[in-house]
Amino acid sequence: MKKLLFTLLALTAIFFACEKEVIDGKNSLMDILDEPISENCPTGGSRIVTGLDLNDNNILEDNEIENSKYICNGSNSIFEVLPEPIGDNCSSGGYKINSGIDVNANNILDSNELLNSEYLCNGGVEGFDKQIRLNIYDQEGVNIYFNYSSSGKIIGMLDHFNKDYWSGIDSVIFVTHIGTGKSSNRISAELYDVTNNSIIENSFVSTNSTTYTKLESQNIFNKLPEGTVNLAIRLKLENSSSSGYIRKKSYLLLYRNNL
Repeated sequence: MKKLLFTLLALTAIFFACEKEVIDGKNSLMDILDEPISENCPTGGSRIVTGLDLNDNNILEDNEIENSKYICNGSNSIFEVLPEPIGDNCSSGGYKINSGIDVNANNILDSNELLNSEYLCNGGVEGFDKQIRLNIYDQEGVNIYFNYSSSGKIIGMLDHFNKDYWSGIDSVIFVTHIGTGKSSNRISAELYDVTNNSIIENSFVSTNSTTYTKLESQNIFNKLPEGTVNLAIRLKLENSSSSGYIRKKSYLLLYRNNL
């Protein structure tokens, strides 16, 4: 059963479809809608939508929706929506959506229960945020080591991703931070389509650096599958001579370069 957690939004639940002023003078609105059993959520759930109140009627109408995020029902699944200040994640501010499993059934999304964080950003000067960041893996400051395996190691998860949910997007870049124990052994990372059991072409990055290195893929927008999929990261080592490791965040950057 899905749970909606309000944490410090307890008093701002009435704000989900109300005012947040953005640079061009239009308010950014958010709604949480019931999602029936469908391809988006096989067990039903919620759809979180945001956009600009173009006609100033304080209602987020269908033609004003810019971004959508699906949170699907599961065993004790839980999510929280928090205000996101202006910064690297959202250039005009917005909302951060944390989701996970309420393991101890206390109706609180504790830090050890958090599985995923995503951002829904307010419109900027042109009515859109030019960059959106979707976390796939978030363990900043924590070292995850792994040893050689011919099949690699699957880590992280971005659930229910569909590039068509993000209007105006024309570029998607995969970003990760990885390193290897010895410079003679190369480590690689690439996006893995868990739903279809396949690798996303052009997402491959690698390094033989023994320090954590930030790597960015080519534009993979046209290589991402149509429809809704779950994405993860596949890490591989060139040989078994040493371990590899990942730290900090790995994420997708979605760009609206045509604005």
